[in-house]
Amino acid sequence: MSRLDDLNSRVTAAIRDLEDATRKVAVLEAEIAGLTSPTSEEGRIARRGAIRTAVACGDNDLTRTLTDRFLNETGSDAAWRRELIALLP
Repeated sequence: MSRLDDLNSRVTAAIRDLEDATRKVAVLEAEIAGLTSPTSEEGRIARRGAIRTAVACGDNDLTRTLTDRFLNETGSDAAWRRELIALLP
C-alpha cells in the first residue's frame, strides 16, 4: 500500500470516528433534554444541541425523530418551535 493510500484510509477512518462521536453527543444531549423542561434554559440548550449535532453527523432519521419530539412537547410555544425548525438544513 502506498503512503497516499494509507493516509486516505486513515482520513476515512477518522471521519467515521468523528461522525460516531458527533452522533453520541446528539444522543447524550437528547437524554439531558429528557431530564429537563423545554422551558428551562438548560433544557433548550440541550434540545438545540441535540438537533444541531444530529444534523452535523448527517443522521436524518435522528434529526427528524428529535425535532418531532421537541416540537410536540408541552410548553413549546410558537417562537420556540420556529427556532427549532430554523436549525434544520
